[in-house]
This record gives sequence, structure tokens and C-alpha cells, in this order.
Amino acid sequence: MKIHERLNEDHTRFYIGQIILAFEYLHDCHVIYRDLKPENIILTDRGYIKLIDFGFAKRTTKPTSTMCGTPQYMSPEIILQEKYDKCVDYWALGILTYELLTGETPFDGENDEELFEAILHNSIYFQATIFTTISTNFVQSLLIRNPLQRLGCTINNSLDIRYHPWFQHYLYSFEQLEQQSISAFYIPSNLTDYTNHSLKFIEVTPLINPINDKILDNF
Repeated sequence: MKIHERLNEDHTRFYIGQIILAFEYLHDCHVIYRDLKPENIILTDRGYIKLIDFGFAKRTTKPTSTMCGTPQYMSPEIILQEKYDKCVDYWALGILTYELLTGETPFDGENDEELFEAILHNSIYFQATIFTTISTNFVQSLLIRNPLQRLGCTINNSLDIRYHPWFQHYLYSFEQLEQQSISAFYIPSNLTDYTNHSLKFIEVTPLINPINDKILDNF
């Protein structure tokens, strides 16, 4: 997913709302996605999104501790190799929200070590010409380093995200997003354009039967 350098709030809410719906479904199925980033989001012919590349996804009913994912989107608990759960997905959602609004991720470094130090300790810069008080609070609430206090991870789970003021100012409901009854802001002009994808990955045959995932139990 790479449309513009950055999106406005309405467009960002449109896509983030759909990702929340996808996460709700995955988490209800006891699946942690663990690799949310623009490259793993595609648009359908109606302009709605689909998540792809479940290589890091894990079905589990217990906390796990594997260090995996894309460094810029890794949560503090993954970096520290602590036990974690679905809350890592909501951290990544905060990173993606910031990125869609600004065109860049909130933490950076010359290498992974510097990047991880920034994720663990640095404050986040919110440009006043881009972020409102409400959108700042939304991103900050998702990027709380303590997962027990992170938006989407408390007793009300994702309902706290749905009812956050940032979505209460949206013109459409989550039900409309789920039914895809909203006209999308952007419709892909050519769904068969693979210029941003390697054909060797498009045509590759899966090596692992997705039905038999016991081999991944400890991943």
C-alpha cells in the first residue's frame, strides 16, 4: 500500500478502521498477526483493504516470546523478548496510523540497535500542522509502552479503540466499514499491475500446508 506520501485524517481512519476489523477477526481466532506494515496491505477493486503475508502470524491461546516482525513496527515487549500477546498488533497499529498521517514512522536509527533504543526510550514528535489533539491522543494511546495500559489491551479490548473520540468524529460507522457500504477514497486503476512485486514471489508454490501448522507451534 503506497498511494501518497501521507494521507489526511478521513482517509487514514477509513483504512485504520478496516485494519481494526481484521484484527478483531484474527484475535477472535486466537491469531496474532505480528507484521503490520504498508507493504502487507493491498487494495481490492473496491478500494478496501486486505492483509497479506501471514508468515509471522501465530495461532495461540497463550503468550509467546518469539522476536519477529519488521523492526520499525516491533513493540517494546517484542524487543525485550518478554512474553506478549495480541497487544503487539495494536502497537503496530499506532505506528501505521502515525505513518499514514505523516509519511514516516515515529522512531528511527542508523541501525536496528539504535532503532530499538528509540522505540524503548524516545518521545514521539507530533507535528502541529498534521495532528489534532484527538489524533495525537489516539496514536499516543496505542503507543503506550506498557501493554497492560495500551489502547485495545484493557478489559474492553478493541471496543476502546472503536469508541475513542478519533473515531467518534468519523462520518461513518464500523458497521458500514464491515459491510463495505462506504465509497472508497481511492480505487486502484490496474489490479494486475505487479510492478511493485517480484514475480518470483507471486508465482511461488507454498512449501507448508497451511492446514497443518503444528510445525509452527513454537514459533
